[in-house]
Amino acid sequence: SALQPLFDKADLLIGNLETPIAGEEMTFTHERYCFNSPDEFAQMLKACHFDLVCLANNHCMDRGEAGIDATLDHLDRIGLAHTGIYRNKSERVPTVLAKNGIRIGIVNYTYGTNAFAHHRFLSEKNSPKVNLFQPEETLSGSIHLLESMETIGKMTEKLYKSPSKVYDAEIAPYLAKLQADIDAAKDVSDFIIVVMHSGGQYNPDPDPYSRLLAAKIRVMGANCIIGHHPHVIHPALFEDGIFTAYSLGNLFCTPSICQDQTGAAYSSLLTLTLEKEDGNVTLTNGSFHLTRTVEPAGDIPQAVPADISCAPANEQLFYAERFSQRQFESPKPQYTLFGKEK
Repeated sequence: SALQPLFDKADLLIGNLETPIAGEEMTFTHERYCFNSPDEFAQMLKACHFDLVCLANNHCMDRGEAGIDATLDHLDRIGLAHTGIYRNKSERVPTVLAKNGIRIGIVNYTYGTNAFAHHRFLSEKNSPKVNLFQPEETLSGSIHLLESMETIGKMTEKLYKSPSKVYDAEIAPYLAKLQADIDAAKDVSDFIIVVMHSGGQYNPDPDPYSRLLAAKIRVMGANCIIGHHPHVIHPALFEDGIFTAYSLGNLFCTPSICQDQTGAAYSSLLTLTLEKEDGNVTLTNGSFHLTRTVEPAGDIPQAVPADISCAPANEQLFYAERFSQRQFESPKPQYTLFGKEK
């Protein structure tokens, strides 16, 4: 991979795996709301030295509850750590990555499971299988993120900012579970990252629901929030003193399907630096490499650094400035978000 030299610089490499790896017997498809990918895809991630994949996302139920179990079985066989979905309640323990004397707790949740499309809902018995911010799509208390920004805003206002029996009965239990998971991670970690799968697809900015969700997560005690699902780059900034990246875009995808208004599929390969002093862990530096998925004629898609992808300079700057909320004179191999210049 053209990105491997960048991967190799990381002490810990974490990604969002947005597809089941459920085996050939469940058939391989790339239908819009019904993914299943070959085992080799996960093996590729392992070979690229990913330390952990987050699995709580809207595609985790594309092959149903059996697909969750099959995915976890395969990842365990190849030794690729994971979080966000589980075989049973007993597996729902804090996920902690330790490196250089720092313990990082990873809490991964999703807004939904594509239930509105494939109509596979978690049974009450197996509801602990997926970390959910809210009830699955179409159920009482859920907000459907394929709606317009205006509709999402109105639903958020109705369910979350006004007295609501639905909130108390249907939504609050999900947020209470999230709070409990953050608290449990805090007991065994030095720094908590919440990986938030939420946001309207291809919307140029974070939607009202995802903004409200991030605000709640910050109050719950997260030290950092990393978002994905919109498939396009959204801003990364400090809010209430907590670094929040609303969407990193797509590191690897099918460009003809997943693209922004420029007609290209970009991602921010985010690097965060943690330092520990006197027992306290702080986020000291943030930088990113802008990457782009290209689709060479007659070849499979490839993820490459944007600066070697022959993309126009103004296009690269558009995404670098959107993500960083800063201005740059020209494209760079690496951009600084905060801390010391790279």
